[in-house]
Amino acid sequence: MEKKEVHGVSQKKPMSPLKQYILLITYAVVLVMFFIQKNEIFGMIGRVLGVMRPFFVGILIAYVLNAPMRAIENKILPKLLKKAKKRNPSLERGIAVAMTMIFAVAIVTVIVSVLIPQLLDSVSIFVSNIESYVQSLEAFTNSLAERFHLDDALWTQIEAIGNGILENIVTAIQGSMPQILNTTKNVMTTVANGLFNSLMSTIISVYMLYHKEKLIRQLKSVIRAFLPDRLTDFIFDTARFSNETFAKFIGGQMAEACILGVLCFVGMSVLGIPYALMISVIIAISNLIPIFGPWIGAILSAFILLMIDPMKALWFLIFIIVLQQLENNLIYPKVVGSSIGLSGLWVIFAVIVCGGPFGVLGIFLGIPLFAVVSKLGQDYIRRRLKNKEAKKETEEAGAEREGQVMP
Repeated sequence: MEKKEVHGVSQKKPMSPLKQYILLITYAVVLVMFFIQKNEIFGMIGRVLGVMRPFFVGILIAYVLNAPMRAIENKILPKLLKKAKKRNPSLERGIAVAMTMIFAVAIVTVIVSVLIPQLLDSVSIFVSNIESYVQSLEAFTNSLAERFHLDDALWTQIEAIGNGILENIVTAIQGSMPQILNTTKNVMTTVANGLFNSLMSTIISVYMLYHKEKLIRQLKSVIRAFLPDRLTDFIFDTARFSNETFAKFIGGQMAEACILGVLCFVGMSVLGIPYALMISVIIAISNLIPIFGPWIGAILSAFILLMIDPMKALWFLIFIIVLQQLENNLIYPKVVGSSIGLSGLWVIFAVIVCGGPFGVLGIFLGIPLFAVVSKLGQDYIRRRLKNKEAKKETEEAGAEREGQVMP
């Protein structure tokens, strides 16, 4: 496009109609070709993303391990090196990264070599004995009917409905457990086969943790070079708040779930309740889901124990209620901290909206996502109201000056 000088100012010459038509036809041809070849294009994009998967996994590992690394670097190492005459930040960062990776590898090793095999054994034993558990549950319900002299016809209908539900549950469990076991074995095999990708992801995460300030500074420079200052400030503010919200929520929820699972395992072991490990894992995982998760985990675990021993199920319900009260009043405020800024209604809305299309992951990430969106909306509304008030004050001041000028 040609430029011409008008009073010393460079102006762009308007595009001719022919060039406009050629540009429009070019856009149309590109759009049509995209829809014709969309499968090949998406396939190529998928292959590119597949090649870059170790890079994305490395970013995720670095993001997850950043919090423990900061704790080691800012809280543990200063106490260990307080007698050192001269501090070396690069060396301290390297030590913090090494300690973090050793800690992460130790946790993964314990989970893979100890927790998962025991969990699979518990699940296998439960599935193999589930028919006897159902029979004991039926005997318990029949004894209740005889003790309270329930009407035979009414009890027959209740028993028929209950037996139908139990048969469906047993069939679903027996049908899904082999698939779950095979899926778990396939996942472990895939992890073993993907050792190279895991190694590359680990190396990338180590590099990002060690040079995170440099990488963030370079990214900010690129954004500032190509985007306006106002948009750049908005992106940085949003990224900062999003990082704080997601890190606080995800880290707090995972820490709380681990603490609750350990306490549940210890309590069930002391009380002699069977399948302590399996049920503790169910309680821990279900507590990752806000609001509904604790109820789902408690009801499912109580139903499992009800088939085995009704009295154990009763003791478990009493224990889990006490544990939930301890969690709500002591563990959650200390670990997760204050609220992320959403009321209970919006939390339920986020769980329903994000859980529908995206499943459990959507339920888990929907709350911090809605917290970020809510914060952006509140800031926008606050700016609008502030501008409106400023405009109103300007108009009132102008009207007052005009009134003073008029005789």
